[in-house]
Amino acid sequence: MESKQPWLEVLSPEGQRREIPLTQDRMSIGREGYQSDLPLGPDPNSFIFRSHCYLERKHSGWWLTENGKNATLLRQNEELQEIRGQVLLSDGSTFCLLGLVDENGTRLYWSLTLHDPGQTQSDPFPRSAPLSLKWDRARAALWRLRGKQTEEIQLTTHEWKLIDYIFERNRCARNAPVLCTDEELLVTVYGEPLEKIKERLAQPKDSLRHLIEGLRRKLEVNPQEPRFLVGHRGQGYILYTYLSSR
Repeated sequence: MESKQPWLEVLSPEGQRREIPLTQDRMSIGREGYQSDLPLGPDPNSFIFRSHCYLERKHSGWWLTENGKNATLLRQNEELQEIRGQVLLSDGSTFCLLGLVDENGTRLYWSLTLHDPGQTQSDPFPRSAPLSLKWDRARAALWRLRGKQTEEIQLTTHEWKLIDYIFERNRCARNAPVLCTDEELLVTVYGEPLEKIKERLAQPKDSLRHLIEGLRRKLEVNPQEPRFLVGHRGQGYILYTYLSSR
């Protein structure tokens, strides 16, 4: 393909190649025989989950989110590294899904390569409107809003526990941003007394930091410069739910 339209190069475990244009902002990838935008098969051993992963174009580019019981792997320097949560792809990024294991025990993969020659980015929100977050506790659903447009943020179990707790702390303070300490967030996320958490986890605060980093990749326009979920070194984190426009 010669145009600047992004597309996906798909190589089967047997070496069959095809090209899939990316004409939508979201593409689900899963096992053949189920409802996904890109079905992969045949898959007699059910290595591929029915909704294994999906590609999504957001404000910063194309993101890959793993959703399967079996790993989604990112190829880096000829090595395969397991994706946990989300990862931002670039032109030439290749990710793999296990497809077959031959009689010698060799693993053969589906190989999917993103081709994005224009390095397309998509910001669905008009810059004139302020950003905000909305939390629906009854539905355990989080949205990012700008003007009349919304984007739902998919959360893991630990992420929604953390978000629910901080939103509730803010609500009790008449919706003023409240500093939540590392310790209280750890207890909230893991549902255990702090002493037991410290016995079970070698570095509890590092675990919390990794959780925060993953959440920022979903919430923030620029995760390296967080404006929603702001840390205060040695103290904790504050969640700002409304940001003025820049």
